[in-house]
This record gives sequence, structure tokens and C-alpha cells, in this order.
Amino acid sequence: MKGRIELINKIQITHILIVGACIRLVWLLLVPIDPVSDSVMYLEFAKSISNGDGYAYPDGKLTAYWAVGTSAIYALIIKLFGLNMLVISIFNLLIGVMTIYFVWSIANQLLNEHKAKIAALIICFWPMLIQYTTIIGSELLFIFFLSLSLFIWLKESYNVYLKAVLFGLAIAITSYIRPVAVPLLIILPILMFFKDFNWREPLKLLVVSCLVAGVLFTPWSIRNTELNQEFVFLSTNFGTNLWMGNNPDSNGGYMPLPSLQYNSEKHRETLLKNKAITFIKDNPSDFILLSFKRVNITYSRETIGVVWNLKGLSSIGGDSAVFFLKAISSIYWLVVFLLAVISMLILLIGAFKKNIFSIEIVLLVFLGVIPVLVVGQDRYHAPIIPSVALLAANMISQFMNKYIKSKN
Repeated sequence: MKGRIELINKIQITHILIVGACIRLVWLLLVPIDPVSDSVMYLEFAKSISNGDGYAYPDGKLTAYWAVGTSAIYALIIKLFGLNMLVISIFNLLIGVMTIYFVWSIANQLLNEHKAKIAALIICFWPMLIQYTTIIGSELLFIFFLSLSLFIWLKESYNVYLKAVLFGLAIAITSYIRPVAVPLLIILPILMFFKDFNWREPLKLLVVSCLVAGVLFTPWSIRNTELNQEFVFLSTNFGTNLWMGNNPDSNGGYMPLPSLQYNSEKHRETLLKNKAITFIKDNPSDFILLSFKRVNITYSRETIGVVWNLKGLSSIGGDSAVFFLKAISSIYWLVVFLLAVISMLILLIGAFKKNIFSIEIVLLVFLGVIPVLVVGQDRYHAPIIPSVALLAANMISQFMNKYIKSKN
């Protein structure tokens, strides 16, 4: 064990980044992008945007249902390089490798150099993150921009106003991918305040970053509001997702939307949101039971990276490859997640006041509870992956240190 610690200490972040890039390159060369499920729609939306037809379905109908960020980013790639799946895969590879770097930097700031390298290694070899190299989806992008946001937030060398502008920009982009990131504009400055109870810098960060993000949100909100004839912020799918996870026929996970007469996507969202809220109020015990089901659906496995690569994987091993990759992905997730939970509990129990405002714990709880309350899918735990990596690295480092002490 001591030798392993010395080996980790000798490893440089550049070595981890190179390994991460090589693994993803091998995956890219073996598994072609062949979109399925949501990836098909992201690609269609991206093509529509790049063609100048707006954020619209293939039939030309404009939409605000999903947040536009994922499709807009891939549309930019298509606009610059044409519709080339290899280019998209290379882009995914690059942001996957940069995510390793950002997680390492964040862990270096919050923990120490040894734990930072362990966290980087965890992200480097994370099966789902590797598999997303050949997937057009929001998960990899969200993790990347969330990590970038935290990287900026922790950058002590930045002037507070520069930090606020960059932080507001990064959170705005993250929110355009998944609007659940919007509250971080408030949460992170509050955490900064609790660090030393100095209100001036957090207040500046809060005000300026919110102004920057607000400026970036406004044009899309105006567009969505005009399209729906009533106020729409970034998307119109929160109420529909809430209904999927909370209705008499729900099992806590995804289900097709019911047939409804509605005037706009926002009108449909409001109708379904009201149905979900009524169901929750009238059936609190069912809501609790469904919440447990959503925990199971969201956190008991991690197979989405394999499922959304099914067409591509069919050419390199078929069913046997799919079964093996699903097993490896889920085992990796469950082991790392368990280590993270144990680490979080130890930190909270050992020094509650100090760790209750720890950023990795706050993010894990905040982003992790959303699918438990709304609708469950294993891909919905993707936003907590950076926090899980940091907490698991902390636990692994403690195991190593205790083992060495027991031997001495």
C-alpha cells in the first residue's frame, strides 16, 4: 500500500490527462456515434439551429421543451466543421479530458495534492464518462461546465469582478444545458460567506454574476415567452418531468406524456405540473413510496452510457459486450458512490459545523435530491459525479493512510 501511495505521488496530472485521452481515443476508434433516444433529438435540434431554422423539431415546429444549450453547442460544431460524427467525438474527448483537469484542480483547492490525483484518476477511468465520448447528450457537457464553474469560483488569483463575470458566464452556460444549475448563482456565494463570514466579496460575486447570467438568460427567455404567449424562463419540461414521476400510473421513472389538449408547451407544462402537485398533496404516502423508487432507479446502476451506444456496440461484440460493459459501469459507479457516501457521513458526523457548508457535500445533496423528488433515471445522477469523485478520493486516501499507520 505504501508503494501505491508513493506511485500516486510520483504521477503528474499531465500523465493522468494523457491516459484519459488515450482511453477515450481507443473508445472513439472502436465505437462509432450512432444516435438513439434523446441523442437523436439533440442532433435534429442541432442541425435545425445550424441550418438557420431555429430551435425546432424536424417538422419545423419551434420548441422550448428542452433547454437549448446542448443542441446549441453541437450546432456550433456542425456549423464550423459540417455534420461529421468524428469531429463531434473528438470534441467530446477534449471536454472529457478537460473535465479530468478541472476536477483535479478543484480537489487540489479543497483537499490536497494527493487526494486531487486520486479524484482525477477516478474521473479518468469512469466508464460512463468514457462511453459518452460517442454520445450526443447533455450529461458530459453539464459535468464539464459545472466543473469549469467551480474551477472559476475557487480561483483565488482572479480579481473578484473578473471572477464574478466568468462565474456568471459559466453558470449561465451550465444552466442552458440543465436549468437545475441556476440556484448555484446564489448557493456558491453563500458558501463563500460561510468560509470566513466576510460578506463583501460574496456579495460582489452574487450581484455581478447574477447580472451577467441575467443578461445572458434574457434573450432566450424573451424568445420562449413570445413563442408560448406567457412567461417561460429556459425550458418547459420541469412540470412534465414532475408529472412523470408523480401520478397514479407512475413507477417513479420516465413515462410517455398523456394526450392533452393544450395551447402551447408552457400550457401543457402547467397542466401536468398542477396534476402532479395535486397528486402529491392528496397522496403523500404514495409520494414517499415513489421517492424511494426514484432513489433506486437513479442510484442503483449506471448503464445509460452503454444503452445510448447500443447501435455502435453491436459492431464490436453484440450482446456479450453490452452485458459486460453494463456490469463494469454499474459496479464502478456503486463502489465509488458508496465510498463518497461513507466519506460524507464521516465528515458530517466528525465535524458537523465545519463540513455542513463543504461545497462537494452541498452540491451532492442539492443536485442529488432533485431526481428523487421529480423523476428518476440513472443519467440524472450525472451532475453529482464531480462531488462523488472528490468525496470518494477523500475516503480512499484515508484508507491508505490508516493502512500505513497500522503497518508501522
